[in-house]
Amino acid sequence: SLHDSVNGYNGLLEMLFVYTLPFLLGSYYISDKQVFFRVVRYGTRRKYKQAETKKMILAATIFTIIHQVIDFLYTTANFKWPLLMEYSFGLYTIVAGVIAVLFYIQTGLIYQIIRDWIKKDLAALLITLGLNFVQYVLIKYSIVKCWIMGKDLFVAFDFFSGNCDLYVILFTIIRSLLFSICLYLINQVLFEKKDIIRYEK
Repeated sequence: SLHDSVNGYNGLLEMLFVYTLPFLLGSYYISDKQVFFRVVRYGTRRKYKQAETKKMILAATIFTIIHQVIDFLYTTANFKWPLLMEYSFGLYTIVAGVIAVLFYIQTGLIYQIIRDWIKKDLAALLITLGLNFVQYVLIKYSIVKCWIMGKDLFVAFDFFSGNCDLYVILFTIIRSLLFSICLYLINQVLFEKKDIIRYEK
């Protein structure tokens, strides 16, 4: 299946690892590189970080919308519409998109946290990719039973397949939002303590 397999357009490996790379590269290229001068322009570190986080959220949203539109068009071209209506595929696309946006926002925040911590852009990107690959292995081979954020990507499929109820969807979205907020606060604290002048050198 396109939507619940380990490999494939919406497969576990693709969503957790393959698509993470273009998203992180996009987030990197739209971010301001000359941090010291940008902070001066924004006035405070907090305002600068908020602006950077908004850019990353926008990148995650645009990336996910493009992904979901391609998925929707491809699926509707290969399956009869009455069948898709029976399984509420349009609503599934929206719900899966919301969860995917939150997942990529979390991934982007983790990248920013690692980048501000180790002060190396490329290394932070590779570590973030590595963490997502570890999630893929843990989920694929059922190594962990506890929650990790990559598991949320298939909750929408489980719901529309009748394997969980609406409360699970709502709980997943709320948990993802709260986790994103926690990551943002950690990110903000680390950036406030960052030695910007030394980092620029």
